[in-house]
Amino acid sequence: MVTQTAARQLRGAPLQMECSLRAESKQSIEWYHDNVLVSPSNTAYTQTDTWYAEDQTTVSQLKVEAMSGSEQGTYTCRVTVNSNTFSSDPITASETSVGLTGVYPEQGSTVTLFCVTTATTTSTAVTFSSHANGVWGPLTQSSRVIISSISGGSVAAAKATLGVSGGASTGASLVISNFGAADATSYKCEIGGQGSSPVVPVSLVSLVPDKTKALVETSTSVQVTPAVMVTLR
Repeated sequence: MVTQTAARQLRGAPLQMECSLRAESKQSIEWYHDNVLVSPSNTAYTQTDTWYAEDQTTVSQLKVEAMSGSEQGTYTCRVTVNSNTFSSDPITASETSVGLTGVYPEQGSTVTLFCVTTATTTSTAVTFSSHANGVWGPLTQSSRVIISSISGGSVAAAKATLGVSGGASTGASLVISNFGAADATSYKCEIGGQGSSPVVPVSLVSLVPDKTKALVETSTSVQVTPAVMVTLR
């Protein structure tokens, strides 16, 4: 199973993708970029595989160290068992020049999200949007929601959080006070006419799912031999 079918990341920032495989023992998972094997010696990537014995699940994470044009494309993970090769659904990865920081706040706290761009732009126009009831909608100023421009050190700090540096110094902040369950959703931003940031989920600490427990959810299973059950989800 892949946890996403599309991934966008700020140019120069790290991007992480993940797939999981259910079997009776730890399996060797390979990642492919545009149908070409991602070599373990390729320093543009870091692959980490973890075996969860209690769930009989191997989780493979592929980290793009710094997203750029050459790392854009389609990624799949594959495993070969008894000469049979199984492939995950594809993940389409692309870069963007707009980034948005994410947090896991506590109930009633004040949350600040920063939107920055690495592209040179003369416009500082910004729109923050949230996802509610299946629809994206722009956020407007209120007594609880404050949108402001940021510059200089604040932009540099936000970029550092996102794992990038340099570039333009254009940014904005979104401050939500008394953050509650109704605010726990996905957010994105647009700034300076540079397009949209990646979607960032913002969840209350108490609502963050247990990643290990989530891995036991089932999907299509393939019976390889009577002794080995493989689920590529």
